[in-house]
Amino acid sequence: MAGEATPAIALHELRTGYANRGVPREVFPPFSATAAGAELVALLGRNGLGKSTLLRTIIGLQPALGGEVYLLGKSLRAYSPRALATLVSYVSTDNVKVGNLKVFDLVSLGRYPYTGWFGTLSQRDREVVMRSLALVGMEAHAWRDAACLSDGERQRVVIARALAQDTPIIVLDEPTAFLDLPNRYEVVLLLKRLAQEQRRAVVFSTHDMGIALKIADSVWVMCDGEFYQGSPQALLHANVFDKVLKNTRLAVDHDTGEVRIVGAVG
Repeated sequence: MAGEATPAIALHELRTGYANRGVPREVFPPFSATAAGAELVALLGRNGLGKSTLLRTIIGLQPALGGEVYLLGKSLRAYSPRALATLVSYVSTDNVKVGNLKVFDLVSLGRYPYTGWFGTLSQRDREVVMRSLALVGMEAHAWRDAACLSDGERQRVVIARALAQDTPIIVLDEPTAFLDLPNRYEVVLLLKRLAQEQRRAVVFSTHDMGIALKIADSVWVMCDGEFYQGSPQALLHANVFDKVLKNTRLAVDHDTGEVRIVGAVG
């Protein structure tokens, strides 16, 4: 429609899955979705529905079985690997092994699209690294051993590495998976602030439905072969999360978004 901004991410009849010995195996039926710049999008769904597969397909680590991924209005397939590395950064679900790196050195790895073959940091690269650390509240820890960080601190540093890549789109797979409850809230609130203040599109998968419903601007939901997109309030009123929690002892409050245990326990 005329006057509408181009979405940062647009998925059109996307089919995700794997090719096993040349035979495609679809993990989720075709669907369409969008994510805008300056928007925090939470991806929800039960285990095994293909959330990680979807995220890897969006960033080009895994080919789509059909349909199209558009990034800033241009087909994913039209980008060279180097151009793509300046467009989208990715934080995987793996617990990062940091070795003997200092925090600064770990974050500086995000500058790889700009530093050339030898990885030599310019003054600007160093400034971007320090600014990225400042954005996640870890500037004072730049010269600490990364191996000595707490889980919450390490996750902030990994997000800083993605910020140092200086991309308009950030995709994160379960960024709160290894964190306690207070740190889960802190990390998602950090992502929200980065989306708003840095005008980046941030998409993250999570099992923390309550946190996602309180903080995310928009929610993508994979459930029973159906894909839903909307604001948390709209999807709550459409009973989408009741479908996600079907056949569990959990229920979601349609007014507050709180997830609670229902029925007898034990």
